[in-house]
Amino acid sequence: MNILSFLDDYMNIVMVIEADNFILNPSKLYIVDKLSNKYCDTKIIKEEIKNNSHIYYINVLKSLIIGDEYYITDNKNIKSLVEYRFITKTKRFEKEFFYDDDDLGSTIKNNKTSFKLWAPTANKVALKINGFYHDMKRIDKGIWYYKIDRDCQGEIYNYVVNVNGQISEVVDPYAKVSSANSTSSIVVDVKKVIKKINRIPLSLKCNLQNSIIYELSVYDFSNEKYHKNKGKFVSFTEEGLVNKFNQPVGIDYLKYLGITHVQLMPIIDFATKDELNPHKYYNWGYDPVQYFCFEGSYIKNIQNYESGILEVLQMINMLHKNNIGVILDLVYNHVYNVETNSLNLIVPYYYFLYDKNCNLSNGSMCGNDFDSRRLMACKLIIDSINYLQDNFLIDGIRLDLMGILDIETINAITKIVKSKNEKFLIYGEGWNNGSSLDSKDKSTFMNAKKISRTGFFNDYFRDNILGQPWSSSSMFGYALGDLSKVYYAIDVLKGHHSNDFVSPLQSINYLESHDGLTMHDKIVKECGEYKDDVAILALSMLLLAQGIPFLHMGQEVKKDKNMYDNTYLNPNNVNNINYDLINDSLSNIKIMKELINFRKNNPDLFFDNYETIEKNVTISEYYKVIIYEILGDNHQVKIVYNGTNYDSNFKKMSFSKVILSSKSISIIDGDIIIPQKCFVIFEV
Repeated sequence: MNILSFLDDYMNIVMVIEADNFILNPSKLYIVDKLSNKYCDTKIIKEEIKNNSHIYYINVLKSLIIGDEYYITDNKNIKSLVEYRFITKTKRFEKEFFYDDDDLGSTIKNNKTSFKLWAPTANKVALKINGFYHDMKRIDKGIWYYKIDRDCQGEIYNYVVNVNGQISEVVDPYAKVSSANSTSSIVVDVKKVIKKINRIPLSLKCNLQNSIIYELSVYDFSNEKYHKNKGKFVSFTEEGLVNKFNQPVGIDYLKYLGITHVQLMPIIDFATKDELNPHKYYNWGYDPVQYFCFEGSYIKNIQNYESGILEVLQMINMLHKNNIGVILDLVYNHVYNVETNSLNLIVPYYYFLYDKNCNLSNGSMCGNDFDSRRLMACKLIIDSINYLQDNFLIDGIRLDLMGILDIETINAITKIVKSKNEKFLIYGEGWNNGSSLDSKDKSTFMNAKKISRTGFFNDYFRDNILGQPWSSSSMFGYALGDLSKVYYAIDVLKGHHSNDFVSPLQSINYLESHDGLTMHDKIVKECGEYKDDVAILALSMLLLAQGIPFLHMGQEVKKDKNMYDNTYLNPNNVNNINYDLINDSLSNIKIMKELINFRKNNPDLFFDNYETIEKNVTISEYYKVIIYEILGDNHQVKIVYNGTNYDSNFKKMSFSKVILSSKSISIIDGDIIIPQKCFVIFEV
């Protein structure tokens, strides 16, 4: 007999009886406290048949004590444990159990170690440390507490949680270090560990609009023949490396390019790499398990519990030393496996979104969507970001599938990180992925004006300059030859996404990211072969547009992925960088470096508001050729983009000099001939 009972409000229970048990038809039901065996009357207020089950809506005549175990019975055939379900979504629950202190997890103070776990619906919780069990005490706000009279630094622990009739051994959601493959948590005094390294803050002082972001994976960055510490955080500390052509590799290559920030693909603990055999499987890392621990497969000395913290600090120090900011790609929109995730086992139904049919929302296409509207879920996100910003001095965050998170949470995050560092970059993916969250609450493009200090990946820019990056799509943009997109190209050069944004700082302009075809493969797909002039034209539009430019590692060296557009599980050779490709792309890299330097050295030409753009920027079209004029504080430039397949003749155009050109231009009788698929920057 399958009977399920759920507490969905403080005084309302839903009991579901399978169709073949309709004959039970109870007329009187009781709620029984499992511990005291005290009975309480109920009232059946509604019955219905739905999804081939008989459903009873039952009113409890007195309020239940959250955390106690109850079952519902007719004293004959029915005896069903009552599960705490959507009561966890009620305002009263939030008010009674929101815990705002900063001491969740393990804390060492005065040679004593305390443990705090938020588990308001649990009936019992035990601390398992070094193989010994200690019953924890329930205190206010749903907190379970235990103190040990010693400094437990380096000791291994788990929690054993009894909730809804299920006993689970889980890791601590607030643990800062865990054992390999997330099996146990480890006590660590982070402040004590980070004192072992002199942290170097970023000294780069560029405006947000002069940032140049460069996305890479820690693994792909160094899993090749030149690095000693392949796929490790400490690979960023290996200086002086060169390829077989004596060209810079690794950290020296990043410095050589001149980019201002790296965006590191996920480095927070994820599931699908064996941390004891890190080269056995490949995965990008968008399958999170924990939110404070660093990914063990990237740690050189995983057996030393302090190593993850120290090695990440060494990596960030080296990047900061070279005037490169660090942006972390954070994945809060879903977890790898909701059924085994510690958050769901500790407080079932609380941390994840459900639809009107009581099924898990799946806008992420990963089986679950995080419910950031819940106060303790929002707190978890904010606490983890505070931890990373305060201790590791990160300079920005990228939020994966940000559209699944709610607006209030994004604004709360933005307010906090910006209060500590106004130049902190925060942006994410604004797609509407169809989660059960109400559209008005989603952090999507349509709501960009409600989160005005947060950036978005501008797919409008990508699609109209290069084209959609999917192997199934033949849509291509202006740089690839679709001249009908000339006016859309003009629009995105001003940092627009239709009419969604309130500021060009919201526009993260890109042509390629880890998702989708590489620029190389997109050009080959649409042109039949790779064309350097098309790539350079597209890159010049990216690096000179209003907004914030974003590059993907390998884009400048003609990196291909064999026409795969989602390579998160593909073999290493598909994703890893090949530094020998630098030698085949010297002209591309040279122009990209010059464009990067131009943007960095001319901050007066790039603006942080649309009012100034409308005043100082004029963009027009001349026979499908784009003329982009910018008036700065110190000088004026005119940038010409010829995306056509013919040379363009400009009659008597005045200028003082050519600053940069991707091809040689001709001047005949005062007329300027600009070749096809070419850009030119003129000083006026």
